[in-house]
Amino acid sequence: MPRKSAPKTVIENPELSSNPNATPSKAQKEDKARIKSKVEESHPSEFQATISMGNSNFRELGTALTILSKSTPEKIGVLELSTKAVKLLIGNIAFLKQHGFDFGAFKNVSEISNTGDCLDLQNYLNIAKFQKQVLPIIQKAIAIAREHSITHLYSIATAAYRNAVNIQEVLEFIQKNAEINICVVAQETEAKYTLAAFLWSSKDQVAEFEKHIVMIDQGGGSTQICWFCRSNRSYEVHQYYTLDLGTVTLRHRLSMNSMLSWPKALAQADGYAQDCVRQIVQSLSPIMIKADKSCFSVGSAITKATGKKSNREQHLTRLPLQQLQKIVRESERALISQIPSPNLCKQELADHMLDDLLVMRLGLPMYISLMNHLNIPELIVSGTALRYGLFWEKLYSRK
Repeated sequence: MPRKSAPKTVIENPELSSNPNATPSKAQKEDKARIKSKVEESHPSEFQATISMGNSNFRELGTALTILSKSTPEKIGVLELSTKAVKLLIGNIAFLKQHGFDFGAFKNVSEISNTGDCLDLQNYLNIAKFQKQVLPIIQKAIAIAREHSITHLYSIATAAYRNAVNIQEVLEFIQKNAEINICVVAQETEAKYTLAAFLWSSKDQVAEFEKHIVMIDQGGGSTQICWFCRSNRSYEVHQYYTLDLGTVTLRHRLSMNSMLSWPKALAQADGYAQDCVRQIVQSLSPIMIKADKSCFSVGSAITKATGKKSNREQHLTRLPLQQLQKIVRESERALISQIPSPNLCKQELADHMLDDLLVMRLGLPMYISLMNHLNIPELIVSGTALRYGLFWEKLYSRK
């Protein structure tokens, strides 16, 4: 079920803050959560994004920073451990500080880990399975970071790790076997960096967006939905929700209905997601629903729907509602004709094209439902995400 952000509470994580010793600002103490973002035209490095949001019940665990080397000059890397993959981001600091955001200034390495499959029905993460399935991919990413002379590696983990009831055991296992620190971030922190990444990478287009903006970030194990309003260069959050529902959890829900036919199993998965969306919509004011709005979106389902391969090509692609509906219909027909039972879909499919169709078929109906309820005619795809936002913060917090 959706969880609404709690008012009067702000995120303050020293390990992820560019100024750990700073006292909370007046804005952070206000009842309404706020986003302030300044996009200065004079110089790329003057871009700033300060975000305070309502906190969830999850208390962030661990430390993000690992010093891999004390050599100079310092080089930053960000390692993101998500529900579905292990992702390493390396950037050219000198170029980015001089010229601002450019996809060409990054090396982005990602490998599927399916970490969410290591969780059982009680959300206990199987360490033996994790050691065999996920740890080698983490170790490979760290080796690549060392090959590129990364000195400061910031490592963060998201939904699958947040949900693990034995997360402390998992963190200790990673630290012992991979020799890095990990910070398991709260949903609000995840949304903060996703938004910062989009604004940083879309600087020239921000002025074209509507006054009211919706952000949908659909991951493997959770989905963040945020409504905010622009006033000059400031963004104020009106509503923020987190759903413990993503493409991986929907896949598991689908495979559990092994006795059902494809159409009935898909209808149940769709119905669950749509029920969550309806609960969110019911809490919104009529003004927010009727207002013209832009919507930017992150997630594997929506990026695959662009039909484009690279983040650079996917970024700022606009997808109309009718196009998404057509993709859902075509994906469903292809899946039913080639896979005998939904029960075979719990793990990643060997046929990557079919697996992409499954991800789109499960993930896109949530976007479509939100678009229908909120009168959103099209989505703007973001080719950046959480790790780019964290990289941005660390880049401009360094001298």
